[in-house]
Parts: sequence; C-alpha cells; structure tokens
Amino acid sequence: MPLHIKMKTTQLNLPKVIAHRGASLSAPENTVAALREAKRLGARWVEFDVRLTRDGQAIIFHDPWLGRTTNGRGMVSKAHYAHIAELDAGNWFNPQFANERVPTFAEYLKEAASLNLGVNIELKATPSHASDLAKQVFQELKEHWPVWLPKPLISSFSLACLRAMREQSDDCLLGYLPNRWRDNWEALLAANQCVSIHLNYKQLTAERIKMIKQTSYYLLAYTVNDSQLATDLLSQGVDAVVSDNPELLK
Repeated sequence: MPLHIKMKTTQLNLPKVIAHRGASLSAPENTVAALREAKRLGARWVEFDVRLTRDGQAIIFHDPWLGRTTNGRGMVSKAHYAHIAELDAGNWFNPQFANERVPTFAEYLKEAASLNLGVNIELKATPSHASDLAKQVFQELKEHWPVWLPKPLISSFSLACLRAMREQSDDCLLGYLPNRWRDNWEALLAANQCVSIHLNYKQLTAERIKMIKQTSYYLLAYTVNDSQLATDLLSQGVDAVVSDNPELLK
C-alpha cells in the first residue's frame, strides 16, 4: 500500500542541513564567529539557543551554567548581562577565537539577517520564566527580523515556552522537542499548534518516521554528524537534519 502523506498546512522551505549552534564543529558554538562560519560553509539556516540573564537580557547561550563555554562560573539566570558580556566565549574552543563574546539575541538576529540566513530559535527557560522569555523574543523579532526573510521556526523542549510564545503571536511557527519518544506526540503538537517535531536521531525508527510522514508535521532530526546517517534519514522522509557540520552532505 502506498504511503499516504498529508499536505503540509504550513510551507517551510527548510534546507536538508541546518547548522547546529552555528558551524559548531569549526567555531565556538552560539557565537557570531560560528554564525559567520556557517554562512561561509554554505548554510542556509542556523539553529541557536536563547535564554535570559538575571536582568532579563536575551542572550545566545545553550547551557544553564556558564562554565563549559566561557571562562565564567555560575548560572546564566543568576548573572547580569554586564558580567556575561565581559566573558571569553571562544578560547575554550580554540585560542584563535579568544575574546569572542556571548552575543545578545538582538545582535544575533541582526547578524543572521545580514547573512540572509533562516533561523531555528530554541527557547531555554524554566516554566516560571517562559512568559518573560517569550515576550522578549517576540519583541526583538518584531524589531530586528526582516519580513522578506523566512519566518523563524521557534522550538523548545518546554511546552510552557511554546504556550507562552503562542500567547505572544497567533502566527509564529512552533516546533516541539520532546526529551524522549512520546506516544501522544501528535496530540501534544496539535494542542500546542506546532508545525514541526524535532527528535534526537536515536529516537527515530523507520516505523516512527513513516508515522510522522503520514501527518502534516515537519520532522527534524538532531544532532547528525555522520553523512551516511544523514543520507539515510533524509531518504526515509526526515525533512532536515541539524548538524554541527554545515558541509555534511557536500
């Protein structure tokens, strides 16, 4: 029996490979250097993380703590932006990136727009801070994201973040990242008006890919750094893979 694929109600012009935290294989993740390197390597879209500082500044940062990717210590949510702005976010990766800084969300948006890149924005917040983060992200998108570029895809592991984002905008594009396979995934996506599901490739089986392809949802797989694996996933129907290497399929 042929596979019945529903027409997608939202058209996302996704590339086959989305650069994970910029070109994080060859530059320090979530920095302007990684963004520019992604563009240099041919990326059309980039994925990056946004979270709030203690004083409510939206910054590009993955971890809840500072220590892995900067010379700072402690929690991002407990630090003021003025302190974080002074930290080195590049030397840990390679001394040639010494003095690379943690960018603000506004700075990153403007840089991505200048490079003509599509963006997948991952929201990082506890439920108690979800509303504050969503408000900040929505406001800065209105101010800094050009209407002629693809509408950003906003994703999160946190349903609270997705709900808070939906409260800010009726037409934003939302994607859910379940931290494990959930048999009720379709109900969760529908209830939160998502257009995509983002899964760790280890959670994917041929049966699950087929199941998702029978719906109108986009399927993104992360973090895929093996070219043969990427080719296999895409051939089975995955819409895009998120990779540290933008040149994965070249």
